[in-house]
Amino acid sequence: MDREEGEFQFLGFFDIFKESFVIISSWIKIFTQITIAMILPLSLIYLGHIQISHILFSDIMFHEYILHRIPKGTLVYTIASIYTSNEINLKKVIKVVPKVWKRLMVTFIWNSLIVFAYNIVSILIFISWALLFGTVQFVGPIILISLAVIYLSGFVYISIIWHLASVVSVLEEFYGLNAVAKSQGLIRGKTGISAATFLVLSLIFFGIQLGFEYYVVLGFGGGVASRILYGILFVVLICVLFLFGLVIQTIIYFICKSYHRERIDKPSLADHLGGYLGDYVPLKSKDVQLGEFEA
Repeated sequence: MDREEGEFQFLGFFDIFKESFVIISSWIKIFTQITIAMILPLSLIYLGHIQISHILFSDIMFHEYILHRIPKGTLVYTIASIYTSNEINLKKVIKVVPKVWKRLMVTFIWNSLIVFAYNIVSILIFISWALLFGTVQFVGPIILISLAVIYLSGFVYISIIWHLASVVSVLEEFYGLNAVAKSQGLIRGKTGISAATFLVLSLIFFGIQLGFEYYVVLGFGGGVASRILYGILFVVLICVLFLFGLVIQTIIYFICKSYHRERIDKPSLADHLGGYLGDYVPLKSKDVQLGEFEA
């Protein structure tokens, strides 16, 4: 990542995907190792639960956060190490998992509480709509559609903040509710491009999931051999998607930091990352962020 800090804010929608491809292809060895060691097993578990759910005729809820917890933190750590020109290998990446995972879990718990409160308030609003306008022609449906759009927009916004808060939890001293608040401030001014990226990745994800259910679970792809081949294909696709998605999250973090003129001093960030390895005590955020850089 030879790009200067001030340049990140000018990255557009397609530039984000291009930058992700450049990073992954330039460091293909370490990302392949991470994918095989961490993303692949969890991807198999995720797709496997769909098959098991179909066999058992039950709705088995598999929280997406379980799939992302370990890869999210270790990939953020990896990309930040590349950015600071730190030596990086799989052994170091695995070593940071316990400490990073604890910080991410605290952030996740707060995010879950926020989502829970958001859904409770939304349910009360929809109940109020049903009582007041549910039987009113024309006006009722219009209000319902408006409420649905507002709800989905709010849910996407919370999801974007959560993904960015996960990166903040790894690269800064903030975690938990503080990381959520920090990410909410960072996302201002870059909400549009972040939402567009999130929606595209989500659509691809649901496309892969639906394809797996159609061709593998339901067997519309043909016989056993065809279902196995399709299964391998969808496993590869979902692994690649998660890899790119997690890299993109970190790039968006740097874009937001650059947009807000928040400078990240590479030596200080390197010290912060070293704290996860137990080499020294992590520096405070004021040491990592030395101030604003000149435009």
